[in-house]
Amino acid sequence: MKRIVKILTVVLIVTYLLSLPTLAIELPIRVVVNGTKINFPDAEPFIDENSRTQVPIRFVGEALGANVSWDGNTKKSDNNIKRKKSSASDRE
Repeated sequence: MKRIVKILTVVLIVTYLLSLPTLAIELPIRVVVNGTKINFPDAEPFIDENSRTQVPIRFVGEALGANVSWDGNTKKSDNNIKRKKSSASDRE
């Protein structure tokens, strides 16, 4: 009986250790804005060494309705989102 328990324990440990690399597989990062998947033709989103997700701003900004422009001389991005005017009142 003890031998069977030892064998089962070893089998379970080996099975567990062999399954760990499967858990470490990186899945591609998907970005969805208002139910629409954003495609990135130039560069894909990635997670940097600080565990922060880096996403190309142009495609996300444009999906949010922003005008995105790039100044190559200053290497800066200009992002303008037009707001819709809205108001709220508690009066009827």
